[in-house]
Amino acid sequence: MPPLIRRKPWSEKLREHLNPYDFLLWLSEELHDSAWDESLQDWATPIGAGANLLFLIGRANSGASGSGGRDDVFGNFSGRRGTGWLAWLVRCYLAWTMTDYR
Repeated sequence: MPPLIRRKPWSEKLREHLNPYDFLLWLSEELHDSAWDESLQDWATPIGAGANLLFLIGRANSGASGSGGRDDVFGNFSGRRGTGWLAWLVRCYLAWTMTDYR
């Protein structure tokens, strides 16, 4: 006598095929792959520099004042409106040196 094999219903096959947890498992395996970490190390600085450049362009074209209407404590220090390029350069340098590279 041949063995009896129960066939799965079509709806059950469809549910197994469209299971979102399979996609999430695949995605988590791809994100935790060591090749992804190596490519991120190669692209982290250019992506960060590009994002900062886009931020500066957007801020320069926003038309808003530098203080945003708040009381600026250091506004009278330079005698001009705004803090100038030196303060911006110091902030960029501090952001660059304070990042944690492992």
